Amino acid sequence: MAIGVGGRFDIAIWFLEHGYTYNLLGLAKTAEGRAVTRNQPYKEKFIDMLTEKGIQFPVTDVYKELHKYRELPPGAMQDIVYGRKDCRDFPLKPGRYNDRTCWGGEMPSGSRKQQNEL
Repeated sequence: MAIGVGGRFDIAIWFLEHGYTYNLLGLAKTAEGRAVTRNQPYKEKFIDMLTEKGIQFPVTDVYKELHKYRELPPGAMQDIVYGRKDCRDFPLKPGRYNDRTCWGGEMPSGSRKQQNEL
């Protein structure tokens, strides 16, 4: 709850340091999707701690499949997981258009005229 509501990764770190082990995958999913500003170093430390406990990032389907839809250079996924970068910071692969989501929309086949005739 400390992560989801307030982005308080410092509290989540304290719990991990004191033996908390319940639903680490759920915590990882919440952490991966949570944007932070001043608590960024705590988020990165928390993700590193979860990685040490065996959680493999990315954990959400959006980020696991991102390489299929965006041009990601080596190391980019870690920046996205940490929250240093946004998925939309990277160009879409050919055949996709910007619909403001991480994956982008699939370009319709055929010309505009053909689409209007359907």
